[in-house]
Amino acid sequence: IIALPDIHNQAKRIARIGPQLAEADLVLLPGDLTNSGEVADATNLLDMVKAHCPQVLAVTGNWDSDAIEAYMTEQGINLHVTWRKVGDLNFVGLGGALPFLGRLEYSEADYERFTAQIAETLKKPLVLVSHQPPFNTRNDRTARGAHVGSRAIRAFIEEHQPLACFTGHIHEAIGVDTIGKTKIINPGRRAYAHIEISANSVDSIAIIDPNT
Repeated sequence: IIALPDIHNQAKRIARIGPQLAEADLVLLPGDLTNSGEVADATNLLDMVKAHCPQVLAVTGNWDSDAIEAYMTEQGINLHVTWRKVGDLNFVGLGGALPFLGRLEYSEADYERFTAQIAETLKKPLVLVSHQPPFNTRNDRTARGAHVGSRAIRAFIEEHQPLACFTGHIHEAIGVDTIGKTKIINPGRRAYAHIEISANSVDSIAIIDPNT
């Protein structure tokens, strides 16, 4: 799997890693494809990714829009409170973010409701794709040291222990952390994550900055 969050309309990020995308079995886009919220921009970026790897799953970020989420649903790639199975793995996602900036903002009460919906139809082995990171990890810590993640998402991870949670949103909160047995992965805005994962375990994780 390659995970590429927070593209923010930077098509060059996709073009730069075309060969790596072509070798992936699956590309995950954990939100903020665009800055504009325009479907045309999202379509262009998704087409670029699919030209290298046709198997793509995504959630929206706070800078995307309801229209982009609807387009993703039409394309069969939207994961927001929606299950998709790839191989032996069950993927589900959470779009948007807690109130900050942008167009798609949800409250903690919203995320409690979303995670309850997911739990009602829980499928394992599970991989979570959430633009909003869980609370109190290296992946939700801002440059000023504040933890701004979601407590509801953390509670879901603590209880249900997905194999991995791919996230983004906090550009500077780069790295890999753990909640119990769950690997939390945020490659940031410049890099991408390369992960080998099976039905029972995350076998390897690398965060790669193609600019270096």
